[in-house]
Amino acid sequence: MLTSARAFKRFTLATFFIAGYALFSGAIAQQAYKCGNAYSETPCAGGKAIDARDKRTDEQKAQADKTTSDTEKVVKKLATERKTQERDERAQVGRDKAAQKAEADKKKVHRTPLAPHAGKKLKPEKPAKPAKPEKPAKPAKPAKTAKNPA
Repeated sequence: MLTSARAFKRFTLATFFIAGYALFSGAIAQQAYKCGNAYSETPCAGGKAIDARDKRTDEQKAQADKTTSDTEKVVKKLATERKTQERDERAQVGRDKAAQKAEADKKKVHRTPLAPHAGKKLKPEKPAKPAKPEKPAKPAKPAKTAKNPA
């Protein structure tokens, strides 16, 4: 029981400080100034004070919130549809590539060691050329004799 009482006291104290900080830290609407094309919290030379409070009624705010919510739902639905469509398109491209590859594989003839010429057109063998007749042997030349003066 002691632990839960301490926790409750801490929670109450934390809530008090958070509320006090929000109240005194400027969370309340502040005055805004228009300085040329910029807006500022501090006044400037030639700047005009503007009312920055929301002037819509509670009904107008509720309608704007509903419109925003409906728009977010439509955006999420469209994003889901787009992702589904892209996924389906990628799958179709993959199926098309697989079908093209299968078709190309059907047209190819796979060669194996047992059928090395499968799919090749064999050229007809050329007839062997007839042997050329042998030329008759040339007669041997007589040996040269040396000329001796003696």
